[in-house]
Parts: sequence; structure tokens; C-alpha cells
Amino acid sequence: MTSSSIHSFNLDTTEPQAVCKGGNRTIVSSDNFPVLKGMALYLLRLEKGGIREPHWHPNAAELSYCVRGKSIMTIFGPDASVDTFTVDRGEIVFVPRGYIHHIENIGLEKAKFVLAFNHEKPEDLGISLSAYSNEVLAAIIGTDPKILDSLTRHDEDVFIVSGGA
Repeated sequence: MTSSSIHSFNLDTTEPQAVCKGGNRTIVSSDNFPVLKGMALYLLRLEKGGIREPHWHPNAAELSYCVRGKSIMTIFGPDASVDTFTVDRGEIVFVPRGYIHHIENIGLEKAKFVLAFNHEKPEDLGISLSAYSNEVLAAIIGTDPKILDSLTRHDEDVFIVSGGA
């Protein structure tokens, strides 16, 4: 049943705008949910082993809620700090505006996240792990190249999404 309320939106039945081998992303903003002024939501689904490669949102902070699955997330701070941790169903993660972050589904099922942004059109800038050496990536991120050894790499891009809506 479809809701007729201006305050209700069915995220699960909305077609994803970005579909890749490793997962998909659905964007919800005032473009398709008019009441959502000044904010945006993404529904991120990662296949088993799917990766959302390193990226950042220069104009928005991100609050991620894990609906299903188990993933590893790494957040790279501008002070060269690195925080890597597991995210399980029911947990939330805060990523400050402009911080580079990476997420990988390590569970036995598809992972599903709802991502909330404090900007109506969050910019989304990504870095392909398959395109750069650890030394180049470390220089971009501002960290030790050895820290990047733990990030899973694939010969092809598993899940890279283009810029925000």
C-alpha cells in the first residue's frame, strides 16, 4: 500500500540511481520527497564482499545506520588519524564533513545502510582503489601507506558511485 501522506516515503521500493556489481545506491532528496528540505538520504546496499570505495562529502556530514549486515568502516581524519571498526546491524556511525571514509561488507549476507546528510545535495567525491598505488593514495589521504594494506582491492571497480544528485 502506498502512503498518500506528504510526510511518508517508501525507501525500499524506490529504484536505485546507481547500480554496480558490488551494490547500489538510492538517493532521496527534495527532488523525489519534497518535504525533505535541507537534508538528503541514501539507501546503500552492498552485496557480500561489496565495497564503497574511499570517498568524502565536502559539503555534508553523514550519519549512517546499519539496517542489516556486518561491515568494516575506516574513517580518515584530516589530522592523519585513522579509525577502523566493525559496524553491525542496529549501530550508527557519524562521519564529519570532509572526512574520507571507506566501507566493506564482511558479512555473510547483503549489507543495508540508511545514510542521512545535513545537506540537500551532498557532494560525493570518490577515489578508486584499483587505480592508485598505496603510496599515491596515502599522499592523497595524508596517512602511512601501510595503513592502506588492509583495504580490500579488486582488479575491477566493485562499487564506485558517481557524484551526488
